[in-house]
Amino acid sequence: MEVFKISENSLIYFVDDIPFIGNFELGSVIAFNEEGYNFLKRILKKDTISFDEFTQEEKNWFSTLLECEILKSLNSSSTLITNNEIDAIYLHFTNNCNIYCKGCYSFNKYRNKEDFDLSVDVFVDSIKQLKNYGLKRVIISGGEPTLRDDLEVLLREIKNISIEYVCLITNGIYFPEKLINVVKECVNEVSVSIDGYNENISYIRPAWIYNRVIDTIRVLKENEINVSMIVTLHRQNVGVMNEYKLLSEKLGVPFSYSILVCNNNNRDECKEFEFDDNSLYKIKWDQDIENTKIENFEFETRLSCEAGKRLLSIAANGDVYPCHMLHDEFFKFGNIKDMAIPEILMSASRLLFKFITVDFIKECNACKFRYLCGGGCRANAFYKNSDVLSKDPYCSMYYNFYNTILSLLRQQNLEHANTSKEELNEEQAT
Repeated sequence: MEVFKISENSLIYFVDDIPFIGNFELGSVIAFNEEGYNFLKRILKKDTISFDEFTQEEKNWFSTLLECEILKSLNSSSTLITNNEIDAIYLHFTNNCNIYCKGCYSFNKYRNKEDFDLSVDVFVDSIKQLKNYGLKRVIISGGEPTLRDDLEVLLREIKNISIEYVCLITNGIYFPEKLINVVKECVNEVSVSIDGYNENISYIRPAWIYNRVIDTIRVLKENEINVSMIVTLHRQNVGVMNEYKLLSEKLGVPFSYSILVCNNNNRDECKEFEFDDNSLYKIKWDQDIENTKIENFEFETRLSCEAGKRLLSIAANGDVYPCHMLHDEFFKFGNIKDMAIPEILMSASRLLFKFITVDFIKECNACKFRYLCGGGCRANAFYKNSDVLSKDPYCSMYYNFYNTILSLLRQQNLEHANTSKEELNEEQAT
């Protein structure tokens, strides 16, 4: 007989009157109605759990707990995620770029300087080492990665390493024809950054770029390459979010939002785009917006963001940081030119991030949504308050988002309860 127990990575928590259980390593989350929670309490009283003792409905609940890896089999040889597992990296293949965007998160004093970028061999060696730590996703960024003549070499090498998911981020101004075949073969998704939603609108870069970007998207789509748009969301365009949805539908490609983060390199020019409390409330969490991916807005169990835990970012010169938004010398883990990956993962700076959780953030540790938002973005908190353990300045936006989800869950529970009562009344009447 197969027996099970609750995974050590699982966490039970309440948001107001709604109970949740989730795996904080994987992010899986389940919200329970009254019947489901009673079932959960019953199985939690037991040291081990047998699948044979449940009704069919309970088996369905139980299967969901297994799928979310909240339960694990005592008979299974599978192991939990190790503390050093790395799920994804941002690889900044070059520091060179062919445009300048206001508020660019990767801009620094070495932009377009010679001899800054590392060779393909050094990057590939690090990716091979990281594969031993479970690396599944590589996001290739810059600068503008298509400017390097050896991008094709890098893509084929990553393909040979058998990375599960490879994303290429490009500004879309110029996409070399010679890259089409290798991208189609070696890349899972090309994410094209876009500024305005038509040729007359621009915010952070010149308006003339728009038509070139649209042409690039169409060429990629015509060549059956999986392409998406990524929009930087900021104070100036938050009121026209639906326009990007309409553009996405017109082009037939999905899109997502990346929230603007103002850092120490772009602080002055970023002021006119940085969210304030008034602009944060312009985001209406209606059905259309809920179905659009916004960076850091996921419905999952989180003790923190992934920066420095299962996410790393490698700069074009080999410096390793917690995430692509935190390329700050203070948080550098090391450099892949002169340090092996195991040494980098054990650096003092990395260990700091490894053990950060929302419970260590004073302004967050009593919030009812803390295990859903995980304290928000550590980069945003640091650049705003000079403290990586401070409150994310966009907290009110997260709070509004999860409040909307909570209202939807309550409505679903009410509808379920009313349906159950109707079914019971029908049974009694017959």
